Amino acid sequence: MNKEASITVKGEILDMACYLAHGAMGMKHQQCALMCLKGGQPMGLRTADGKVYLLVASHQDGKPFDEAKGYAADQVEVTGPLFQRDGISAIEVDAVKKL
Repeated sequence: MNKEASITVKGEILDMACYLAHGAMGMKHQQCALMCLKGGQPMGLRTADGKVYLLVASHQDGKPFDEAKGYAADQVEVTGPLFQRDGISAIEVDAVKKL
């Protein structure tokens, strides 16, 4: 992976499977997103300007990533290293805070 500096980004926690398939997001989708994320579907973060980041767990400490799953459809602040490859931007979740 092409690892860049640590960043902090604010946005909505997404269930990527439903978001990509049919644009599902927001509080009306929260219960489905919680179920999908806890079931292992990929997780993302959508910023106010529409940029979407894939969220990934740290190999050293996966607890912040697991905590983020519980914030489906909520606004959060995520901090961690930014990785970019072949058009995909991902943040390794080192910290998450509900806003």
